Amino acid sequence: MIASALALAVAGCGTTPEQIEAWKGTQKGPDKLREVVQGGSAKPEIRGLAYAALVEVGMVAEAGDDLKSAAACDREAIAHGAVAPLVKLAAPASPDEPKRARINAKDGLFQLRATATSEDRAAIDDALIAWTTADLAHRMSMGAHGTEKILTAIGPRAGARLAEIAGDRGAPDGDRLDAARLLGKIGGREAREQAGGKLIEEAKGQRSLQETTVKELGLIGGDHAVAWLSRLAEDDHQQALQRKRALLALTEGGDPAALPAALRIAADGKAPGDARDAAFGLAEKIGPTAVPGLLKLTDDKQDEVRWQAVEAALKAGGPAAVKPTLEALSTARAYPQDDLRSFVVHDLELLGAAVVPALRDELKSRSWVARIAAVMALQRLGKAEDAAALGALAADATPLRGWPGGATVGSQAKAVAAELGSRR
Repeated sequence: MIASALALAVAGCGTTPEQIEAWKGTQKGPDKLREVVQGGSAKPEIRGLAYAALVEVGMVAEAGDDLKSAAACDREAIAHGAVAPLVKLAAPASPDEPKRARINAKDGLFQLRATATSEDRAAIDDALIAWTTADLAHRMSMGAHGTEKILTAIGPRAGARLAEIAGDRGAPDGDRLDAARLLGKIGGREAREQAGGKLIEEAKGQRSLQETTVKELGLIGGDHAVAWLSRLAEDDHQQALQRKRALLALTEGGDPAALPAALRIAADGKAPGDARDAAFGLAEKIGPTAVPGLLKLTDDKQDEVRWQAVEAALKAGGPAAVKPTLEALSTARAYPQDDLRSFVVHDLELLGAAVVPALRDELKSRSWVARIAAVMALQRLGKAEDAAALGALAADATPLRGWPGGATVGSQAKAVAAELGSRR
């Protein structure tokens, strides 16, 4: 204990920047650098230089641990002393392959964010934005902290730079797409709208609309992008492939503002099949707010559209959509057993045990379709304790239209009750 304290005192007392520099290249130097960061009589700026030196030689995690072990009242000052040398080490932020020391500097700066003052954090963030976006796609996973993690922590401050890359026609497609994705995730409204507007102008000038441009707009989102992509998707003068691409791009963001267009296309019997499929996928991505509009399509003339609407409603709304979806199925239609199993029960199974309470409630529904769908689904998802409720339906003589052998709701419920009861 005494020897350790003495070592700290010796390492800290009168330590100079020249010593810090020299220790980086000696065998015992890293231990001395750690001692300086941890404590002793060295000034905070010297301790910051020691932190930066540890980072440079690859001891990033150790530098972080040592900073945490320092007295709380010293940490901000130590961090301040480390920022300038690490910013310098991380530069230049050119597209050239960064040396390991520069990658370490990037990680060391990110590690300092939690400790630094707001002013130092701003300098850190500017350096990190410059470093990560100098070659965005290529540097995405370099070092201990990936680009997405870093820029997500920084947030909207990175938006302007990401918007610049997304709108740069000379940038590689990979960089533009990554920039658009990150911008859509973390960018502020102003940066997203600016980037979206610029990309729309670029798209208008393209003789043949590029798939990458459409994807970028979907990833960025925002009012301009959603409105333009929605118009493209609904334009029946466009090729089917372009309409589908526009819908798939909208699905990337899942912006509720795209829902009206998605529902119109899904309901349009003249729309290309691929576009209608993509429209249902978009509605699913938008989520629970899409359920009421989707359920209006359960009266469509085409069987395929009706079943797509059921599938999309259950995926969009989850367990909360079970009751409204089953109740929306018309009692005036015939429902072959295979259809109910393939297009209703299968999708209920995908939602898992969370739908069981709703299925139990639907056994009491006034709709015979909802009752038989609940019976069939409970056969797959129910437990032994559900046998009694199913058995109570044994007297239900409602014929199952489209089923063979004079099947009724009651006969099926009785059979499933016996099966579940045997599982005790």
